[in-house]
Amino acid sequence: MHPASILLPLVLLPLSLAAQHKVTVGKNGGLNFNPDTLKADKGDTIEFSFYPHNHSVAESTFDKPCQPLDNGIFSGFFGTTEQQKQTFTVTLDNTDPKWLYCSFGNHCQDGMVMVINAPQGKSLGTYKANSVSTQSGSQPKVEGGDVSGQSSGSSSAGTASSTASSASTASSASAASGSATSSTAAAGTSTGTSTSASTSASTTPNAAGKVGAGAGLGALGLLGVLVGGMV
Repeated sequence: MHPASILLPLVLLPLSLAAQHKVTVGKNGGLNFNPDTLKADKGDTIEFSFYPHNHSVAESTFDKPCQPLDNGIFSGFFGTTEQQKQTFTVTLDNTDPKWLYCSFGNHCQDGMVMVINAPQGKSLGTYKANSVSTQSGSQPKVEGGDVSGQSSGSSSAGTASSTASSASTASSASAASGSATSSTAAAGTSTGTSTSASTSASTTPNAAGKVGAGAGLGALGLLGVLVGGMV
């Protein structure tokens, strides 16, 4: 057997052992993570799916529930009226305990907490009980995981905005074109009127010359008649 055919399965073995765990956040309007207790290995992924109305995933220590751990996990806030297409996924790089809570409002104090890899002697029940009299906090930015997917509403709004902008641009262009056409027509009318007036003014002196010439010939004819009578 070729050595490569033996080594390849050994290389792929760790990849095939990594598991994906799915957790719902606030499903059916409840203040809960489901499941709220997980056992996971290094390399496993935890995918959080969010439900209405406003929720987050934040990490604290066991001794300070509802208080953000420096450089700990934070998903950011997810506010929805329907289940979001967005998810928050955490890939574990160790098997250390992770005490998680929702940092929105008083959700943590109301028991919206969970744990990954709880150690012996420290239970989720104790963590939850200690959270009642604390104040909630969260990291200032997303940390320790990846947000994926996109809300369909924002995409539709963008399309509507683009359509409205195009319509406005087309309307403005049409109006500008119409104004330009009207100006051109007006200019043409003005030019035609001016030309006609100029033509009339040019032909008037010619007509006057003809009338003057006719009057001169009539006077000469009358003079000839008088001279002939005298002779």
